[in-house]
Amino acid sequence: MVRKHLRLYFIAAFCFLWAEAGVTAGEQSSIGENWEQARSWNRFANALYDLHKHLTGRRKVHTEEETGGYGGHLGGRDYYKEIKYYESKNGWLLSRIRWERAPPERIHTIEVFIYDESGRLIRDYVAAYLPRFRRAPYQTLINFHHYDDRLHGFRQFDASDIRIYEQCRGRFFGEAIDIALEEYEIPSHAGLISDAVIREAYTACFSDLPASAAPYLDPLAEMPGSAGVDPPDAKNPRSTDADIDRLIQRYTRAIAAAPTAARLYLKRGDAFFLIHEFDKAIEDFTAAIKRDKKLDEAYFGRGMAYGRAGELDKAIADLTVYIERRPRSSLAYTKRGVRYIWKGDLQKAKQDLLRAVALDATNAEALDDLGVVYAQRKHYAQAIGHFQASIHHDPTYQKAYHNLAIIYYLTERGKLALQTVDKALALSPQNRNSLLLKSSVLASLGRHQEAKTIKDNAEFLPEGNWTEQFAIQ
Repeated sequence: MVRKHLRLYFIAAFCFLWAEAGVTAGEQSSIGENWEQARSWNRFANALYDLHKHLTGRRKVHTEEETGGYGGHLGGRDYYKEIKYYESKNGWLLSRIRWERAPPERIHTIEVFIYDESGRLIRDYVAAYLPRFRRAPYQTLINFHHYDDRLHGFRQFDASDIRIYEQCRGRFFGEAIDIALEEYEIPSHAGLISDAVIREAYTACFSDLPASAAPYLDPLAEMPGSAGVDPPDAKNPRSTDADIDRLIQRYTRAIAAAPTAARLYLKRGDAFFLIHEFDKAIEDFTAAIKRDKKLDEAYFGRGMAYGRAGELDKAIADLTVYIERRPRSSLAYTKRGVRYIWKGDLQKAKQDLLRAVALDATNAEALDDLGVVYAQRKHYAQAIGHFQASIHHDPTYQKAYHNLAIIYYLTERGKLALQTVDKALALSPQNRNSLLLKSSVLASLGRHQEAKTIKDNAEFLPEGNWTEQFAIQ
């Protein structure tokens, strides 16, 4: 018997032994430093628990329990209680949760399994936290399964839609097949595989598996009424209002099917926020809070929406609740600080923004907004330092270039202002405010015709979203 394989090792689909004891200090803080990913992965884990409740709440279920752990320095041999939830009718494993024993009822790892009508596993989801560091799940997985005769194909993504592993095992025309590929080994297409048998087996294993996990990045897409639309990304220019409208429709159908699911209102509120439907966002965040007062993200979302709707005291109050519950959130201090800027309370804004930077020295937004506070007080040297620090930590942060150019303009450093606003426009060529700023800078340098041409063209552009940026004085 000939055994064909590309790797000599196999990583089990549901392996949670990611060597917790060997995690470095850098790895412990990496997710915390990327707050966008941390927030996204936490939402993935929370949605996964909602899906677990939905699946087990609609069926007759029986459970099996056992305890486990990792050793004394990681919480002891009985660190968690593992419960497996089986559908009594057919014995399918619906979900598996490891609950921490201290504090109790806190999820350590969670898996949820989705089957086809014949009982074959077609998708499963995983979220797992480290024993000590819980800013966000250390691991999030979306796994797809495909069966072709005697082959079982397995493709794995994380909750950021990065394909991280592929595996195929079984028999293909009498040959034993064992394919295992890490992220850096996955071919862009099967034609790159030189071995003919492996190439054909790879095609049979993976051609019917999705190339992207996008429709499943929200596990609640598995609930009845969900349309499986790719969730939009607020920073992704490919996400349109039509994408978000479809997402809102999906959550509306899901809410009709599960009207007590607080997280569905939260997600629809987030979608309304993206299209500036702030009143509707506030309604949904409020509905989420009524159903689950412990849903911290709903207070954060409502605080953001209240701020954009001009209700600054309510915005600050909600963000304060969030900060009291999550005092290590650099992002929350940043956003509350911005709302203090809008309110005109520069002292409290400065306190919040300094705290945000203390929690995360690489927080480009907080550094930029600190620059705004100093600029409004006409402390231009300090403002320049903070704008430059913002750019240092995030060279793509367009607002910091724009603000820095304003200070150079106000302090009559026209050439530096022009160079800097050009960098802002390189990142956002049709930004109306930056074009108008460039027009003013050119006029100050005596280049009046160029200034007029740019200003005339800029006047026809939309205002843009610059509500968190101070205007030219």
